[in-house]
Amino acid sequence: ICEKTVGELGSPQKFLYWQFPNWKTNNKTIMVPPAYKPTEPGCTISIDGKYADEDDVNIRGRQGEKLIYDHLQKNGQAKNLGMFVIHGFDLTEITKWNTRCKSEDSVPKSDKVDKTGESDFVIFHHKKGVILLEVKNLKKSEEGSLGSKIREAKEQLNRTRKIVEAFAVVNNSSAEQSDRLKPPPVTMVIALPSTKRGSSHAHVDDTLLMYEEDLASPEGFSKWWYDNIESPPWMATTPDITNKRSE
Repeated sequence: ICEKTVGELGSPQKFLYWQFPNWKTNNKTIMVPPAYKPTEPGCTISIDGKYADEDDVNIRGRQGEKLIYDHLQKNGQAKNLGMFVIHGFDLTEITKWNTRCKSEDSVPKSDKVDKTGESDFVIFHHKKGVILLEVKNLKKSEEGSLGSKIREAKEQLNRTRKIVEAFAVVNNSSAEQSDRLKPPPVTMVIALPSTKRGSSHAHVDDTLLMYEEDLASPEGFSKWWYDNIESPPWMATTPDITNKRSE
């Protein structure tokens, strides 16, 4: 097998077509990584030698992210949804990519994007654009801070959105492409696996919320996804989006 580096391939687009030559037409959900892996190892045993309670923030965070990962994978495969689902996208890695890529305009300049933080899920949907998803699986003692946790998630979504928009600008820069490419639509989602619908919190602009009831079963998740992502008329659905917006 011939192995290639990002630098040898010259750009993320070439790497994409090398790894997934038929990605535009195969309607498959590709999970990255292919199996759930915690973004942070965390600890199951505390400093005093006791096992961490199931309500521990590290454990709850991993449980929430795995729940979302499993739902996205199973629903995508069952419904033949063409999308790349990236779990644990580390924004700090971007500054390293420029040194590995021969083409300087392959990725945004490091001074144009935030260098800190990690996004729970970045989803590249063949027909719906980019979906950014943050998970906040609150423990019981945090129920009173729901509003602040949602604001924290929204801040992370906004940072990740800047990354996506920076990539769109870079790949839109050539005169050959600028007249036919448009920035991809971006949808932001906050998943709250332990929060019931109707819980009191401030309104969140431009962001969809997913509650405990929506994640209680595969059927519930599938319905939420269809109602909020696949079917709304305000989401991009034209056949041209794969050719013009998703590269």
